[in-house]
Amino acid sequence: MHDAVARVRRFNRLLTQRIGLLDERYLGSALPFAQARLLYEVAVLAPLATHHLRRLLAVDAGALSRGLAALEARRLVRREVDPTNARNRIVEVTAAGRALLATLDRRADARVATLTAGLAREDRRQLVDALDQARRLLVGAVARVERCAERHPDVHAAQAAYLGEIARRFGHEIDRWNQGPIAPAVSLVVVDGRRPIGCGALRALEKRVGEIKRMWLHPDARGLGLGARLLDALEAAATRAGYHEIRLDTNDRLGEAIALYESAGYRAIARYNDNPDATRFYGKRLRVVH
Repeated sequence: MHDAVARVRRFNRLLTQRIGLLDERYLGSALPFAQARLLYEVAVLAPLATHHLRRLLAVDAGALSRGLAALEARRLVRREVDPTNARNRIVEVTAAGRALLATLDRRADARVATLTAGLAREDRRQLVDALDQARRLLVGAVARVERCAERHPDVHAAQAAYLGEIARRFGHEIDRWNQGPIAPAVSLVVVDGRRPIGCGALRALEKRVGEIKRMWLHPDARGLGLGARLLDALEAAATRAGYHEIRLDTNDRLGEAIALYESAGYRAIARYNDNPDATRFYGKRLRVVH
């Protein structure tokens, strides 16, 4: 075990030096790495209330406030009063912040390209495959699916991130039909350490028929099999609750979700609700346990 720990730490030291995490200013920008990473997370998750952001990042409230203040002073993010609750602040990235992130992305891509330029094609493929496997093992080993109360802060935070991403990808605000509480029978959260990185809910639709709502994973947690694990957990909860069928809706723009559902045996069905944001509808018969 000690040898394994030492080898991982040696790799960590190599990586942090090679990709510039030890530099006072990350990739030649005016930001240290911690602030650049916070800016990235805000861009991925916002617009979002700061108390939700704190849950999703699993950081101290004071540290988050100082980090956001530093970014706000550089006009990279802005915080505004939540129109639905004056005690909350909504944070989002400004145009200047997105421009800086685009610059950092280009510089990071160039640095990685330089790091791998000396490798033969097969060696480069092996390196990328090994990194994918390492990410899968490191996240998959600690990530767990937990059942939480509907009012748990992690549930609210993850679902808020889901609604924010859907609004960004659709290019408009989510219709009010999809906002607010959904009266779930079961609320699940995918947790990586102390940080919620995904969610999903199951609610009653008809007698013996359940519906899956608000399935979401942080973009950095996708492609690791966690979506299938979450879907399996929701189906298991549906079976325990006595449902014989599961339904769900989605949108043509959500190709990853469509691929997941179809690979899990969901089949296209007729529209069963008035959700204006949905363009596809799926159903699946569950194995009845006697």
